[in-house]
Amino acid sequence: QLNVPYVMDRGVGPNQADSMVQRTDSGAQGIINTEVSILKSLDVASNVAWIVGPQKILAKRGGGSDIMSAAGMICSGIEADASQHSSVLTITFRHPDAAVVQPVLNTLIEVYKQKHLEVHEGLLDDYYKKRRDDLKQQLETIQENLKGLKKNAGVLFVDDSKHAYQSQIVRLQNEMLDAQRELEERKAVMGVAGQSIIAKGTNVDLTMGPDQIEEYTTILAELNTIKQTERELMRSGYKSAYPMLLSARERKDRLTREKDGLVAKYPALAQMNITGSGAGTNGIGTGFAADVADIKRLVARVAKLDSQLSMLQTNAIKVLEIEPQIAELELQREMTSTNLLYYSTSIEHQRASESMGAGKVINIKVFQSPTPPARDDSKMKKKLMTVFGGCVGAGLVLAFLIEMLIDRSLRRRVDVERRLKIPVLLNIPAIGRGTAALLNSPPNLKETALTIGAGNPGLQEYTEGLRERVMTHFEVKNMGDKKPKLVGLTSCGAGAGVTTLAGGLAAALSKTGNGNVLLVTMNPEKGVAHSFYNGKPGCGLAQVLEPSRRGEAQVQDNLYVASLEVEKRENASKVSRNGVTSLMPKIQGSDYDYIIFDMPPVSETSSTPRMASHMDMVLLVVESEKTNQHKAQRANTLMQDSGATVTAVLNKYRKYVPEKLGQDL
Repeated sequence: QLNVPYVMDRGVGPNQADSMVQRTDSGAQGIINTEVSILKSLDVASNVAWIVGPQKILAKRGGGSDIMSAAGMICSGIEADASQHSSVLTITFRHPDAAVVQPVLNTLIEVYKQKHLEVHEGLLDDYYKKRRDDLKQQLETIQENLKGLKKNAGVLFVDDSKHAYQSQIVRLQNEMLDAQRELEERKAVMGVAGQSIIAKGTNVDLTMGPDQIEEYTTILAELNTIKQTERELMRSGYKSAYPMLLSARERKDRLTREKDGLVAKYPALAQMNITGSGAGTNGIGTGFAADVADIKRLVARVAKLDSQLSMLQTNAIKVLEIEPQIAELELQREMTSTNLLYYSTSIEHQRASESMGAGKVINIKVFQSPTPPARDDSKMKKKLMTVFGGCVGAGLVLAFLIEMLIDRSLRRRVDVERRLKIPVLLNIPAIGRGTAALLNSPPNLKETALTIGAGNPGLQEYTEGLRERVMTHFEVKNMGDKKPKLVGLTSCGAGAGVTTLAGGLAAALSKTGNGNVLLVTMNPEKGVAHSFYNGKPGCGLAQVLEPSRRGEAQVQDNLYVASLEVEKRENASKVSRNGVTSLMPKIQGSDYDYIIFDMPPVSETSSTPRMASHMDMVLLVVESEKTNQHKAQRANTLMQDSGATVTAVLNKYRKYVPEKLGQDL
């Protein structure tokens, strides 16, 4: 192994003194890695083997006295761990013989210290000298670059120059504003004539004598006289072709041309307050010339101030552009000066130590002596952790397979809404053994209505909640006043709790007002088995639809129960298997507020999809963890194909996460 602390590239050509030195380590971590390499080198291991004795080291591995075999065993057993952001090395040595571990570690540390001195002896002094010379050259280059930048920008100190430019720019801006304001005031006073004179420049004669003023006044007076004569002739009724009128207009045009010629030659006449009688101010020309001269002075001042301001702004921008470069060079100069001082001081200290005869000083300290050996069970722990991690991973994979592939049942509200694309009115959890038995068993329809109507403590809360959702649905659809409102409940298979929920919903709706609620079972198996109540046969649907015959069907206030199977048994010759269709006109014309239908499960052969088309609302009861996704999708498709309005109720829902992590209300 070779230690390469730096690489020096020498210059090519006549000036071979130019060179570049590059460090090969990456900072503190590179230094630590170098020390680890020295520690684990074969030279160090062979010296340790020679001092401790190869026989002791190889005793547990077949014996022998070969130095290189013992050194190889030492190298394979050494581990050096460098803690991150720390200069501490933790050295571990593994060996089959516990009695050998501590002696080998102690000897290893001492041999490593000697090897450290051998490797680094002489390198430090040469490196410091090389770094000092390089830094001197860098500092000179930085100084030259900094001097050139400041010379080109014309500044000595950037901050002072910026403040000076800022003050001058502000002063010039204020002076320009004052000059522009005064110039605008002068222009406003002089008016259009003054603007014309300024536009023509200095080629205008700004002075005039009394003769010109008298001539101008006479022309104005004659013009006034001619205009008055023209007005009198026109008022007298003379036409435009009248000779006197034509003569007056010709003289007016001639005088107007003479007046315009005088004004063009002497612009100051336009500013004189001259009336037709000849009154005027004979000194106005001189004052007007002074005003024009003042305006020209202000224009020249504004132009000069603008030029000076532009020049200052250009110089200031130049300073701002080179400021980052100057700041970077000054920072480099400061850092290079600091590093140069450090290396120069280090060289002087080293020379002083050598002149005083100081011996070699090693900077490696032992934080902790080798500890007693202990059995290494890290490999066993790794194996156990691997097995544990494999079990956890297998469990996660199995849970994924069950969730996504094996168990395709609907479990949560989000599953129903995502798969069936229909809203879920209510989640009904699996609550308690008594309620679970009530939901799973095929109860007597009247007994179910009475039990829930009397206040089943486990289910009443949810049937009342279902009632509120159903009533809200009809109110949103503007069907609150419709009589009767037909609500059907069905499922994808037996045992979903349709009969119990139908009875509970009917009982809850019967408590909302004075209207009557009719509960009708269309399930053939349950209808035959439970069409009797208190030893009396149940009522048929046709009987309950007639107000005079519905007394036996009443189970409590405003709640009536009927069975389609009784209707079929009593009128076998008139009522077919799907006899509700024939009674639909009477059903829709009855005086009930709500009619709740307990319909058979949806299948390819059942009449439920066709009957669902007559309902105002169909509740598809989905049994959590039991109803298959594909069956539910097929049942929903069959009913929607018939034009039914389908919503879902998730029944027997189980919560597997804490309440705080749940998404349900």
